[in-house]
Amino acid sequence: MMMSSRRLATALPPAPPRGERIDPLRDFEVRDWARALGTTRRELHAAIQAVGDRVDAVKAWLEASRRPQLQ
Repeated sequence: MMMSSRRLATALPPAPPRGERIDPLRDFEVRDWARALGTTRRELHAAIQAVGDRVDAVKAWLEASRRPQLQ
């Protein structure tokens, strides 16, 4: 039994986003990076506002923001 190419494509998990930068003006990039980083679009935009669009800096900011704050 053959699967149609459309059916096969939807059965595969989405590919992780590529590149070293996140373009906040491209909705598909924000969606894909938010999914890949396990965050919301809003948090992703906040991270980009805080540290810029480099993926490594955004990841570090998100990780730091998730750590419990010591008093």
